Amino acid sequence: MAKAEDAAGTPRNPGDQAAPGTGQTGMVPCPACHGSGRQGEAACAECGGTGEVVQIVGDA
Repeated sequence: MAKAEDAAGTPRNPGDQAAPGTGQTGMVPCPACHGSGRQGEAACAECGGTGEVVQIVGDA
């Protein structure tokens, strides 16, 4: 499954709240698959099968 890209060309998963490496963000377990990277027999669509998504953790 190919990842979508934001306007700057940075790969992103649908569950990402921001681009990877953005200030005040961190990697957290995907809420859709609970960090397993799977939904049934397929890779999780929200995290792209990684089990993690980028979440805003600061008070931006």
